[in-house]
Amino acid sequence: MGWIAGPLVLFSFALCTWYTSKLLADCYRYPHPVTGRRNYIYMDAVKVNVSARSHLICGVMQYSNLVGTSIGYTIATATSAVAVQKSNCYHSHGRDSPCLASTTSYIAVFGVIQIFLSQIPNFGDLWWLSYVAAIMSFTYATIGLGLGISRAAEGGHSYGSVSE
Repeated sequence: MGWIAGPLVLFSFALCTWYTSKLLADCYRYPHPVTGRRNYIYMDAVKVNVSARSHLICGVMQYSNLVGTSIGYTIATATSAVAVQKSNCYHSHGRDSPCLASTTSYIAVFGVIQIFLSQIPNFGDLWWLSYVAAIMSFTYATIGLGLGISRAAEGGHSYGSVSE
């Protein structure tokens, strides 16, 4: 997308996320923001604000989005694992070696892990897990930023232009 459209699109999606989060927060208690009934899940908040047909359509869209996101994360995880495996192979056997790897086994392993974790009772009560995930995400982003800065600081390379 380039250095102009890319950040603009990211910023646009950030605004959409902020706006929808604000809307959802406004729907947490209905009909009154202080004394109204609490809507603990997203579909409850939708149900009290729209018709039954719209509620059904929203549910289908929400769960379709959830399935698509899960598939995307599974593929991204498998692709990252294959990249790490190939990198390790290149470091130990040289750049010219045919380091072959498939995402299929990683997708299967990731699926088995997901099935195992989904069997944990009261998984939603593991409040500390959100903190662990946030720390891991921040650490991963910091490592990526550091590696990107060190690569750009090497000099002698062109890493794109304003339009590419």
